[in-house]
Amino acid sequence: KITSWSDADEKMMEWMLGGEVKKVESALREAGAEMEEGLATKVGSITVDREVVSGANPMAANVLGDRFLEMMKDGVKA
Repeated sequence: KITSWSDADEKMMEWMLGGEVKKVESALREAGAEMEEGLATKVGSITVDREVVSGANPMAANVLGDRFLEMMKDGVKA
């Protein structure tokens, strides 16, 4: 499981920047990733799946960093 910028978020960036933005969510899905979705991903939550810690946007940075450090101290026990 993983969380990333959604295609909808990137569509908004295209509108704001006036160009085409590569769609991370679509590329991850095509590669077989199971994407976490929902309101929580928009407001800074993270997804932890074994050793992978991911967040959808900059609001997740602090929580993601704290969880990553916690996992490193614990020997990567998700």
